[in-house]
Formats: sequence, C-alpha cells, structure tokens
Amino acid sequence: MSQEYDNLIELYQEIILPSSISSVLYWDMETNKLPKMGVDYRSRQLGYLTKQQQKIWTSDKLREILGKVEKTNLNNFQKRNYNLIKRAYEVKNNLSENLLSEITKQSSLTNEKWKVAKKSNDIGVVVDDFEKLFNLQKKYATEISRIREIKDPFSALIDYRDEGLNGVNVSKYFNEIKPFLIKTVKKKMDNYDNRFNKIKKLDFNKEEQKRITHLISDLFEYRYSGKASRGNIDEVEHPLTITCGPDDVRITVKFGNVFNVISSTNHELGHAIHKLNKNEKWNNLPVNNFGSPTQAEMISRYTENKIGKSFAFNDWMLSNFKNTFSSKFDEITSVEYNDFINLISPSTSRMNADEVSYGLHIIIRFEIESLLFNEKIMIKEVSQIWNEKYEKYLGVQVENDGEGILQDLHWFNTYWGYFHGYFMGDLIGSQIHYTMENELQDWDSDLRAGDLSKLLKWQSKKIYSLGASYPILDHLVRLTGENLNVKYHKKYLENKLKL
Repeated sequence: MSQEYDNLIELYQEIILPSSISSVLYWDMETNKLPKMGVDYRSRQLGYLTKQQQKIWTSDKLREILGKVEKTNLNNFQKRNYNLIKRAYEVKNNLSENLLSEITKQSSLTNEKWKVAKKSNDIGVVVDDFEKLFNLQKKYATEISRIREIKDPFSALIDYRDEGLNGVNVSKYFNEIKPFLIKTVKKKMDNYDNRFNKIKKLDFNKEEQKRITHLISDLFEYRYSGKASRGNIDEVEHPLTITCGPDDVRITVKFGNVFNVISSTNHELGHAIHKLNKNEKWNNLPVNNFGSPTQAEMISRYTENKIGKSFAFNDWMLSNFKNTFSSKFDEITSVEYNDFINLISPSTSRMNADEVSYGLHIIIRFEIESLLFNEKIMIKEVSQIWNEKYEKYLGVQVENDGEGILQDLHWFNTYWGYFHGYFMGDLIGSQIHYTMENELQDWDSDLRAGDLSKLLKWQSKKIYSLGASYPILDHLVRLTGENLNVKYHKKYLENKLKL
C-alpha cells in the first residue's frame, strides 16, 4: 500500500470527524434536548463544522495528495476509495465560498420553523425560510451541473447524491410503473372491510408501544441498551436514523397509532442494521461512509415492507401480541391481521401509505422537485400543485398543509434530490427479493419462529458489507444478474396483494 494513499486516507479522517460531531448535535436538536433559545447558536455551530470540513476539501494539501495518488498503482479497492474522494473533491473544491455552511445554517433555522408550521398546519409560518433554503439548494445544484458538465441542475444534483442515477433514468422507471399504480389504487379505492374495525380500534399507551418497539429491535438484533449497546431509541416528530459513529447508530420513532409505529420502527431499523453491519475493517473509509439515497432507502423500505409486512412477520407479530396483550387480540385471526396490515387504502400520508400508493407519493414529490429546479413553478405554488396531484393520482383531498406539504422534513432540511431514492429503492428491492427467495427459501419459516439470523447474514454478505463498492445499479446487476426491471415490483405487488 503506497504512502501517498495512506496520507490520503489519513487526511480523509479529518474530513469525516466533524460530520459525526454534527450528527450528535443534530440528534440533540431532533429529540428536543436543545433549548428553544439555543437554535440560532446551534445553527452557527453546525455551520462552523461544515466550514472546517470545507477548508480541508479546498486545501492545497488535499489537491497535492490526490495528484500524487493518481500516479501510483492502486488495487481496485484503493481505486474505489480514491475515486469516491476525488468525485466529492471536484465538486466541493469548486463551489462558491461559504455556500455549504450557508446551506447548513439556513437548513437548521428552516427545520426549526417547520416544526412550528407543522403543528399549526400553516406553510405561511415557514415559507420565507423555505424559499431561502430552496434558493441555496438550487444554487448548489446549478454549481454542481457547471462543475460536472451536466446540463440539467436537477439531474446533476441526483447524480452527485446517487451515482449513476439522474432525472432522465429515474423519470423513465417511474413513468413505466405509474399507470399501473394509479389504476390499482383507483380499483382498490373502496376496499375497506368492516372486519378490520376491531383491529383499527385497538388502543396502546406509550409504554406498551415502547415494549413493541423493543421487541422488534431485538428481532433485528439491534442493541439499543446495555454495556454492548450500539444504538439508542428516542421519540421525535418525524422518525429518522442518525449515524454518530461506526458503533453509534441511533433510531427514532413517533408514538401514536401502534401499526404506524411498527412500520416506522422497521423502516428505521433497516437504516440501523445497514450501518452497523458494514465491513468493520473499512470503518472510516470512503466505501463505508459514502452512500446514496437509493441504497439507503432500498434497505430501509425492504425491512419495512418485504420483511415487516410479510405474512411471516405478521404471524410473528400477532403471536407476540396474543402472548403480551392477550385480551386485545383474542378474537383476531392471522388472515384478518395480515389483510389489515396490507390493505390498499390511499391517503394523504406518505409515511403511513400502503405499498401500492406509496410509489405515487414519491412520484408526486419527484415531479414537483423537477418542476422547481427547472423553473416551471415557484415555491409559493408548491402547496397548490401538491394538492392537485394528490387528487389526480391518489383520489384524495388534502385538508391542510400539515397533512400536505408540511408532512415531511426533507425539503425543510438538506434532503433535496433525495425523495426518488425511496421508490427507486422499492423497485430495486423487489428485484433483490426475487433473488433472495430463490437462494434462501426457508427465510419466512425462520421469521415465524422469531429468527432472522440467516436473512441478516445473507443481507450482510450481499449488500451491507459491500458498502459503496459499486454504484447502486451496478450493484444490482452483480447481485441479481439483470439490469433494473420494474416487472419485478409489479410481480411482487400482484403476488402479495392478490391484484
């Protein structure tokens, strides 16, 4: 291993350390540990950390080391690490001065105002900061398009976040399946069965919901307490996972409707087990730290749905419900419970959406982002266009901003050019699921017995441990032997939901 390469990796450690510090500060903000009057100073702290990173990204030292490493003989693994750093360097070194720290500071302020706006169901509370943040993000995307010589800023932003994807190929995949989703949603619009009433009316207090969250975390081998803990579980307004270090990955939940809690817990656990099951020998290397929205959300959506809404998981969950809360579940059968969990029921909520309508929630967001970045609409028009698309695609009416544009934190933070990853993750996950079921045919019987060890080992070997060794679409071909094909997602939905 060359000294020049070692020097590059050593300098890279100085770049990623501020990110982990920022994550701890962000966790403090999201879990409401930060005093309200501390928001402004916290935004300055986060901006400062971003600025320190940017100083290294734009330093002569990094430029010189990259130049020396380029001339050395590297193995494929070293080349991938080098290329990931070089790819980021080429953008960060050529951005306008202070742009990233400005985005960080503005996103902190906007995120806090979003929390207030969401409680009051009024986009007006945050709209000015929302527009400031979008303008900074648009400037960021425009500069990336200039630096990387990609004509469309939106495509440039997606490709920079999600190597190998862009506005064109994402649109292609989404347009191929959108008619099927719209047709299916409309067909199943009035699919509610009165036998679900006894399940829907079940009530669980917060302590009972915590017990359920811990039960599921134990199933997925997520160590959230004790001397060997590698995570934590806390409560927030919008569930998310925050990585504070290789052995410190924290998840959050929003307690309320118990079935939504189960779903979001599975989703966040997907993020956590992905982060915690990477190759530990690669900790703090680019292949373990660089990721993509599609890879991250493919894994979390897979855990939430392919596992967490499977017949096997539902049988395991119902069995535990009957053992722990027997009086509440005595009269509920396995078939009733499974049909209830997988009911196609379009609504305004993305996070509580069924597997069919979920794709349309993401397509709406992706289309609005595309319109904004291509200057077809303005920020002040987004709420109205959002509502119109919900009625057109899902047949539902948005009653207020809280259940509309304010429901997600993404646009009020730094997650522009990110939403596509959720549904691209569904499409890719369905193709991977087909391969997994051919290779691991007893995974569902193991799950019914409360054992996920074989499946987690399979996922670790095939996905988690490889990190960012390959762009997501290339990784898919290596794993399944085929390019992405939406037919697998259609087939998955049709077989599971008896469409």
